[in-house]
Amino acid sequence: MIGSRWVFLLLISLLGLSARGSLTTFDILVLNAEHLFDVDGDALFSDFSPDKYGPGQVLTKVRHIAEIVAAAGEGQGAEIILFQEFEVDQTPGPGRLDPESFLERYAAVPLVDMLREPLDPEIRNLPVEAFVLKALAEAGLGPYDIRVSDYRADPTGRTIAHKNVVFSQLPIEESRTLPTDGARGILEVVVLAGDSRLHLFNNHWKSGAGDAELEKIRVGNARVLRERLDEIFAADPLADVVVGGDFNSQYDQKLRYPAMTRTALNDELGSQGNEAAMLDLKGPDLYNLWYELSPDQRGSDTYRNEWGTLMHLIVSRGLYERRGVTYIDNSFRVIRLPGRNADPVTGTPIRWHATRESGYGYTDHLPIAARFAFPEAPAPSWIDLTNPGTEELTPRVRPAVSPEQVGGLPESRRLLDTGLLGFSFRLKAEVAALNPLSVRRGDEVVAVWIPNPGLREQMLSVWKPGEPVEIVATLGYYRDAWQLVIESPDWILSEAAAAR
Repeated sequence: MIGSRWVFLLLISLLGLSARGSLTTFDILVLNAEHLFDVDGDALFSDFSPDKYGPGQVLTKVRHIAEIVAAAGEGQGAEIILFQEFEVDQTPGPGRLDPESFLERYAAVPLVDMLREPLDPEIRNLPVEAFVLKALAEAGLGPYDIRVSDYRADPTGRTIAHKNVVFSQLPIEESRTLPTDGARGILEVVVLAGDSRLHLFNNHWKSGAGDAELEKIRVGNARVLRERLDEIFAADPLADVVVGGDFNSQYDQKLRYPAMTRTALNDELGSQGNEAAMLDLKGPDLYNLWYELSPDQRGSDTYRNEWGTLMHLIVSRGLYERRGVTYIDNSFRVIRLPGRNADPVTGTPIRWHATRESGYGYTDHLPIAARFAFPEAPAPSWIDLTNPGTEELTPRVRPAVSPEQVGGLPESRRLLDTGLLGFSFRLKAEVAALNPLSVRRGDEVVAVWIPNPGLREQMLSVWKPGEPVEIVATLGYYRDAWQLVIESPDWILSEAAAAR
């Protein structure tokens, strides 16, 4: 039996109205939740064992997700959310979560009480999407229907720990999973927008963007998606399609890594940046929305102090035609909330840290979003483009944090402070030890991690215990231990660094 909430959603869709009650717009948000695990204590990673991760961390994390979802929809909530990195439940319950029944059952129980120890066995057995749904409802967002990707034993022997999940306020007509080798299955969901069908593809491809061998696996991931898109476009060249997720690929992958003879995103899938060409039926059928932003604004994640664009929203040609769902030109954006999910000075993500108290931070990827409209004109006509995006001729690699951007940490400020987690700053200290590498500031000693192996070895050969050093670092918390992360050679400012 269809519940009253879903009857309401179907009616507003058929009337061509968004769930906001205004005319015809809705937002699609792409959000990698960075290891959002449930509370059953049964996890594939030791970082999520009960002594390190529990209900307090889940409560913090799902509330932060609700903040982001609300911000993406101007306080109203994004109508469609493509989530990645939800845990594949290791103790699955009786079947698919029914959102309406679940919310009705726990309507009188606040989320903070649901996640209070000792946990009720029924709550302990819930999949993590249930807690996200409850957090959104308590923030006044929704109602949402949910679809979750299936998973199977991977032929490569890889254990699947994460799944893709779609939350939608628009009625869901159908869904299925496209299995991939070496990565999570691609979740295809078809939603009804008025009398039109919108195909959504939620992806999480193989990691390792700069690795040429791993790119071969991503090419296979892309081929699965491309074959399905070709089926759809063969039936209707102007089908409405949105492709999103974490592709572990740069928007300019082919240019950024020229040694890769064939790239997954640009070559196999056909992601490209000539927006004007989308108005030609003989032109490309996919456009990557990163090209709507100026090159100095393209970035959703960082790795070794370089901005990356692993998160993507890619739209089909049909979304530029007024028959059916249309893309609202220049609405693509990065959801950056200074002081919450992003460093207010550098704009870099404040990633999640599973501290013992209740967890801290958001995710290592800044979410991205775009806005779409319901059908407005029955006759086919192209939308008008303003400043259409164009292909870049050279790859754009930007440093995430430069020493000139960040200030020094005051002597009066304690270093081991949860409020500093994820933030970058200049620091004067002295080398405390080399094995393991650590520095001392007053009475505080903290480990130092340098991800670049070559730079790490150089510093171990140059630094001496007791020697003063000046660095730029990001404060982190990893496996129950504080650490200062030095991402770049430019972050080592002391005179001893001249030996590099």
